[in-house]
Amino acid sequence: MKVLILTGKFGMGHVSAAAAVKEELEQEPGTEAEIVDIVDFLFPATSEYIYKGFNLLSDKLYGLYNLMNRLDERRSSGRAGLPMSAKIDGLLRAADPDVVISTLPIASKYVGAAIRKSERRIRYITCITDIMPHNEWISEAVSAYMVGDTMTEEMLKEKGVAGERIFVSGIPVRKQFRDGSDRGESEGRLGADGRRKKEVLIMGGGLGLIPDVDELLRALGDAQITVITGKNEKLRRMLEKKGGAIEAVGYTDRVSDYMRRADLLVTKAGGATVFEAIWSETPMFILPPFLEQEKSNAEFAERRGVGVTAEKQGKSLAEQMDALLKDEVKRQRMKENMRRMKRQYERQSIRRCALM
Repeated sequence: MKVLILTGKFGMGHVSAAAAVKEELEQEPGTEAEIVDIVDFLFPATSEYIYKGFNLLSDKLYGLYNLMNRLDERRSSGRAGLPMSAKIDGLLRAADPDVVISTLPIASKYVGAAIRKSERRIRYITCITDIMPHNEWISEAVSAYMVGDTMTEEMLKEKGVAGERIFVSGIPVRKQFRDGSDRGESEGRLGADGRRKKEVLIMGGGLGLIPDVDELLRALGDAQITVITGKNEKLRRMLEKKGGAIEAVGYTDRVSDYMRRADLLVTKAGGATVFEAIWSETPMFILPPFLEQEKSNAEFAERRGVGVTAEKQGKSLAEQMDALLKDEVKRQRMKENMRRMKRQYERQSIRRCALM
């Protein structure tokens, strides 16, 4: 079986989901999967500027970004123009896939139109990488929608999608997060009293999103704090100078290890990150969301009892984190909820859906 997976770098969650889908499908004997950045493919001369513009909107001008999303919800998905259809048709001819899987909403708009016109029998699966399914995700050409939760399922039904086309499988995460995630208590690092230190993992912008680093250190006391700064070298160097209880980690392919050993994950509510935490059974403290899709993801985490979203008023972020870190009962309940959710997701895998 040949599978074409379409994605794009509008936030790395789409790319992460595509990699997870490829990894899972290639466990099936005789399956060959290829990932294509559809934005690079369609707009090779301008894709770099398209991505830079998106990053500017989502990071600095999120009010305008949210407005554009709300306006888009008031119209149905547009049809692809002839030049786009011709390019997509060329891609389909060259790849000759049995299955096309999209982890990017723009693909529903452009690829869906091309598949409808195609004479080839192609199963088209859309993997929605956030809880909120914007109109851009929806196309008549889609054979099946893989979604993160029943919340997404209900919203799709309200938009006219038939229930038999919707599969609640969770947002895909890589094998390293799924393997060995039914964990016991990590040995971890020892504090001055000889007991295991609580461990806090901060991701999604790191301490750059927390206004007072020194207050955080005071509030969390003897906890070990690990910050994954990714490509932000300036932040990593600043944190290294702090020393002490903070470990600054740059780009790493061991995120699953850090997440699995953490007692608490402090993060933005990206769809991929939320589900990586669920599979790792790591309770979440979610930083105040600004983007529309992150607000829905945070609402999902709260409603399913796997995370707590920071309150903007009242206690400081550091005090709120400390309260959750000390609440053993609440965090244990979150882990139990995560285990139940994983059992549900295992019943409807992307592999099962692709092979139908």
